[in-house]
Amino acid sequence: MLKDYRAYLFDRDGNVFAIETFRATDDAFALLKSKQISSGGGFELWRCGDWIARIDAEGQAWEAPSCTPSESELNGLYKVLVTGGELQTTATVSLVDGVIRGGQETYAITGRYRRNGDALSGVVLGRRHSPQHHGYVFPYDVLRLQLEGWVFADHISGAAAAAELDVRFDIHMTRLGN
Repeated sequence: MLKDYRAYLFDRDGNVFAIETFRATDDAFALLKSKQISSGGGFELWRCGDWIARIDAEGQAWEAPSCTPSESELNGLYKVLVTGGELQTTATVSLVDGVIRGGQETYAITGRYRRNGDALSGVVLGRRHSPQHHGYVFPYDVLRLQLEGWVFADHISGAAAAAELDVRFDIHMTRLGN
């Protein structure tokens, strides 16, 4: 059965140099491994909007996060304020054992995160589900954001960079509930 995939190919320095969308059977890794070997970089693979894996330039996998006691402490519902460039928007996301899901009026959000002490890192994919009626309009239907942040007692704060845009966004997450 064919499934929709999106792959982000990056060089040895971690810079995305190509974004590919394709349909394949469950063995999309073989196709991307051959590209990785020829480019000397790595890739990140998404299937149907869900993050699958990231393989670095040395062929090492960025493992899907497993729930640790410190990660499960983050489980809950959050209000997210995103600012940067001409954009200021809010969203609602849930963090559950390394998985991010949520959205706002224009984009649905799915992804993965890892917690290391007070540091938080992850990657999310935003997929447009309806037209944007006001404010800054993203020119893309799919955005990949690399997240870096810090966990504080009452909030999470950090930044996100989009592979498709040359803009850095500030992120502030406030817990709404468990």
